[in-house]
Amino acid sequence: MKPTKPITIMGKSVDRKASKKLMAEHQDFFKVAETMCKAMTVGSWIDTAKDVYLEHNIETTPEPAILKLAEAMKSSAPIDAVILYALGMNIDGFRWKLKHPAAWHNHKEAIEIFGSMKTRLCKQIYKENENTFKPVVYEMGKKYPPSEWGYTLMVDGVEVEQYGYGV
Repeated sequence: MKPTKPITIMGKSVDRKASKKLMAEHQDFFKVAETMCKAMTVGSWIDTAKDVYLEHNIETTPEPAILKLAEAMKSSAPIDAVILYALGMNIDGFRWKLKHPAAWHNHKEAIEIFGSMKTRLCKQIYKENENTFKPVVYEMGKKYPPSEWGYTLMVDGVEVEQYGYGV
């Protein structure tokens, strides 16, 4: 079976130059927060996270509001911002674990939560800024790499609507 019309597979690749400019405003936050997270003991991390959780009434606050608060606090209180980002993104079930302290067995250290938070935040920022990507065309019938950003299928120059798992 061979297609009767030309098929083009369009992917996205992160433009490192554009992403560097985009992430410049977050670099100081990432450096300071990472340094602070490396220095925290597990006990102080949990105590600080509980304090932030209670102080900002996280139990009744919707996730978008938590993320907005985290963005506002990233330069004035970096550890609080890391905790709020982790709560808003629910990194490793963080929100549930703080609500149920008995669940803190086999918990992750501050630096591990920071790493997951940074990865998710960067991906979110990239997705919100389409100019961060450059288009990549893959040849029909050839292998192409897995992608976080998805693919667009074009049949005879017209985008095909895709259905399936996760769409």
